Amino acid sequence: MPFFLTVSFGVTSSDWAPIPPSYHIIHEIIMEELGQQHARSDAPSVFIKDICGLATQIDAQAKRCPYNRDALTILAHRVCQIVYLIFHTFNEIPLQTDDDKTLWNIQYTQRGTKLKDLLDNIKEFVDMQVHRYRLVGILLRDHATIETYMERLYEAARPFKPPRPSEIPEYARMLAVVYSSQPVFEDSQSRSDVPMNIKGMMNSVVEKIRALEFASNP
Repeated sequence: MPFFLTVSFGVTSSDWAPIPPSYHIIHEIIMEELGQQHARSDAPSVFIKDICGLATQIDAQAKRCPYNRDALTILAHRVCQIVYLIFHTFNEIPLQTDDDKTLWNIQYTQRGTKLKDLLDNIKEFVDMQVHRYRLVGILLRDHATIETYMERLYEAARPFKPPRPSEIPEYARMLAVVYSSQPVFEDSQSRSDVPMNIKGMMNSVVEKIRALEFASNP
């Protein structure tokens, strides 16, 4: 069984581990998909379109920051990973009618209110970091703020029932590998066995990742 968010959150040392060089390639795949989703004029969900756009903007601005860049990059990557998982969870929903689309848009928007508000706050914070002066006291305070944002990010994602925080980067990486080599089903009928609830949607995504993991590590 995959793990879901059933424990209290806290920022741990693993959250600030250096990003492996190989992950930057995967990150580019993730960013390309998020950018494409945000650019769609026919996006099936305004909420998904918006958070994909915020994730890409946060990532782009983090790269421009002169100070605290490592911590900001890790935060930006985690934002993108969580948004990526939520985006693909939504893609697993068989939206066969306009009513289906409306229903799931409402559910996702309601469940994601705190997440979207937090992403707006993170974007504003990262925007300010681009023009930050080198004052030690301010930089230390900013680093503490980044840590707080990381912890709040996990809490805001809780309604979508993603994997444990420590597992999110690897699941996002494996999911990117799956969808960069295999097209997403366009026929909703071919996904009729996907359960109709958000926890089930994430469960379905995680099970696909688990299956890939077990197949490559018998």
